[in-house]
Amino acid sequence: MKDILKYFDALNEDQIRKIEQLHDLYLFWNEKINLISRKEMPYLYPRHILHSLSIARVFDFAPNTKIIDIGTGGGLPGLPLAIYFPQVQFHLVDSIGKKIKVVNELIKSGIDGIEVFYGRHDFYQVEHYESLCRKHNLFMSGGSDFHGNDPDYVFMKKLKVPHEKLMPLLKRTGVYNE
Repeated sequence: MKDILKYFDALNEDQIRKIEQLHDLYLFWNEKINLISRKEMPYLYPRHILHSLSIARVFDFAPNTKIIDIGTGGGLPGLPLAIYFPQVQFHLVDSIGKKIKVVNELIKSGIDGIEVFYGRHDFYQVEHYESLCRKHNLFMSGGSDFHGNDPDYVFMKKLKVPHEKLMPLLKRTGVYNE
């Protein structure tokens, strides 16, 4: 936790408690489901939680900003960022059901402002994405068009070639990590 506080010394007691709790929950759940490489677990704070929070050193998200984390895996960076930005709406999407199930369990620890969705980044399940977007004033149809109501930021990780319809959105509003 000292690594986190070194760079984020303005965290309040509730945020510190939630990050510590998140750390313990990752240790517990990673024994059951491989969320993070087991070799990486001793470095969970500096390499995963701090790395996720580093986005907050670059972006200062305004309240009610909508962020979609496509390919969230075990909830990184969305969960730590939701702790740091409690007034922001995070939508975590992944195509691996067991990881989404664990992310839902992690959220039960008291992390607010998160919606979790099981699906693929290429929007094969369009009707589910349309429902998600309608609920949050984002609209998609025809695969992945946002029809001018784009999310404020989109984070994508470990995607060799993003869906061609997402590239204009990523170039305009998001961060694409190759």
